[in-house]
Amino acid sequence: MRLLLALLIMAAPANAGPKKVFHWVGHHKLPIAISLAYLAADFADTKTTVDAMKRCPGCVETSDLYGSHPSPARLWGESAAFDAGYVAVAFYGTSESSLMGTKGWTAEEKAKNPKLYKLCWLEKPGTVLLFTWFAEGHARAAYRNAQIPNRRIP
Repeated sequence: MRLLLALLIMAAPANAGPKKVFHWVGHHKLPIAISLAYLAADFADTKTTVDAMKRCPGCVETSDLYGSHPSPARLWGESAAFDAGYVAVAFYGTSESSLMGTKGWTAEEKAKNPKLYKLCWLEKPGTVLLFTWFAEGHARAAYRNAQIPNRRIP
C-alpha cells in the first residue's frame, strides 16, 4: 500500500496538493487498475523465478530474454525497466487524448472514415485486454514457478 501511495504521489504534478492528487487519481482509475494488476503478476513471477533458481540450481529460465541462468539482479533490473515501459503504454493507451483516441473526432470525420474511427475507438479496450493477457501470463508463470520442488543437493 505504501508503494502505491508513493507511486501516485510521484506521478502527480509537482505543485499539486492533496486535492489535485485525488482528482488525478479519480480521472486515471483504469490505467492505475490495469497497471497494478500487471505489476502484481509480474512481481510475483520475478520473485518466484528467483526463489525457484535458489531451490533448484539445475533448473533453467525458459525466457530467451534473460538467458538460462540469470542473476536475481538481472531479473529484477530488466523486469523493472520493462515494467516502466508497460505502465507508460497503459497510461497512454487508455487516455482519451492519445494518438488514436476518439475524443477530437467531429461528426464529419466519423462519417468520412468510419473504419478508422472504429479502429481508434478500440484502442482503450484493446489496451485493457492486452494488459489482462500479460497479467494472466505472468500469474500463470508465477504459479508454475512456485510448484518447482526443492532439488538442492545436501
